[in-house]
Amino acid sequence: MANYDPHSRRWDKEVKSLMRKFRRIEKETQIFNGSPSFRQGIILSGEKMIKNGKLPEFANEYHEKALACEEEAAGFCRSCEDCGVSWLVFRGISDFGDQSKRKKCQPWAALTAASAASLFLRTEFRLPSEEINF
Repeated sequence: MANYDPHSRRWDKEVKSLMRKFRRIEKETQIFNGSPSFRQGIILSGEKMIKNGKLPEFANEYHEKALACEEEAAGFCRSCEDCGVSWLVFRGISDFGDQSKRKKCQPWAALTAASAASLFLRTEFRLPSEEINF
């Protein structure tokens, strides 16, 4: 995963095409308009979200290279680890955990993360040779 670069597969063009389709369907929804960016790195995940926008302070306490914080993947990752299942999270970041929540960025963030994950599964992912038993 360390070398995955969706831009080399024209991911940004795929995202923009999907957003045009989404806009035709969701005419009432205000949606962010821009170019997608992709970053690989550490995301802090836990049961409590930082709601005051103080990621740098929080990250220094837990992991200085953290790019973001989120809540949703914590249980998923813990369950995978408990079962010995490899896992990977693609995350769309729509706000900074402060008072300026950006509702119009949520569809954009979800779509960019989903399309990057889809592209990864179509072009890079290979099943492990060992059978996984649950």
